[in-house]
Amino acid sequence: MWNDCIKIYEKDDFIVDIDREMLNSFHCYINIIRHEPKLQVWYDTLTQRCFGPEQDFYANPNEFFFFAQKEKFYSNPTWGKKHVSKYLGSVFGSSVLETTEYIIQNSENLQKFKDKKILIVGAGPSAADLSWADRVDDYDFVWSCNNFFKNKCLKNIEVALAGIGPNVDIRGEEFISYMNAHNTICTFEGGISPFRDEKDMSYIEEFLNNRNRAAYYHLRYFGKIGTVPRLICLATFLGAKEVHFVGVDGIPFGWAHTFEGDEKVHDIGRIAQPRDVDRRQFVILWDYLLNDLKDNTTKYQNLGEGHPANQLTDITKKEFPLIK
Repeated sequence: MWNDCIKIYEKDDFIVDIDREMLNSFHCYINIIRHEPKLQVWYDTLTQRCFGPEQDFYANPNEFFFFAQKEKFYSNPTWGKKHVSKYLGSVFGSSVLETTEYIIQNSENLQKFKDKKILIVGAGPSAADLSWADRVDDYDFVWSCNNFFKNKCLKNIEVALAGIGPNVDIRGEEFISYMNAHNTICTFEGGISPFRDEKDMSYIEEFLNNRNRAAYYHLRYFGKIGTVPRLICLATFLGAKEVHFVGVDGIPFGWAHTFEGDEKVHDIGRIAQPRDVDRRQFVILWDYLLNDLKDNTTKYQNLGEGHPANQLTDITKKEFPLIK
């Protein structure tokens, strides 16, 4: 059991004894995905709800885990390869590496992360404990995301790669100052909306791409738990030997944002039970990384394990417990 969720169905059959509530929930799940499950199905014991990887954008856009199923990843009309080529390829170059799991720009900037030990720092509350900062020299590279440069610690660290979302002020003094002082590669995702307009993209091309400081990627996996889980996937696909991460906690209601402090307002949108959604999102993320990606040899460590805000401790302490 992970995060009070249990896998109940796999390989076209139930793998546990199910009761009436589970069966009713299973049939509700079938109504969501509109066919008999071909992949595994999980059951949330706290909310009596079934969920699984076939719950993609087209089946349930309010709580999805993937943009599309593998066989439709390239061709799906909203989030497929044509969209990525038009939005990002036209600006940064059209040469890509692609599988049924990802479209990643074929860039020399990204090749250097293969077989390396990477620390990824997110903005969750567990990153406010700076014990990770004392161990930066243990890593080949540090990655982060969005407004990391506003953090007092990270602004003085060489961040090798940063996932930059559409809400980052790329013309702001803090962003420009950090980029002028460091050699950070900024990555842009095909699946993050709102999309930047032509003026923004032209500025990014001039300021970053012309300096060989930009790259893009688009993953079949998306989820609703922030940028760092996708960076963990990206590092995995780039062949990282080890990925350690901190500040990956779920939506931290009641906690200060580690990068932006009280300036950041956590918008739960239309989600009625965000903590339940986060629990399920982390289950599918780690089922995907640890079980679905058969050739995955990357080793992981959750440096936020045990923090009261960390919503994946229950999973990581069972599958790859923290080595202190």
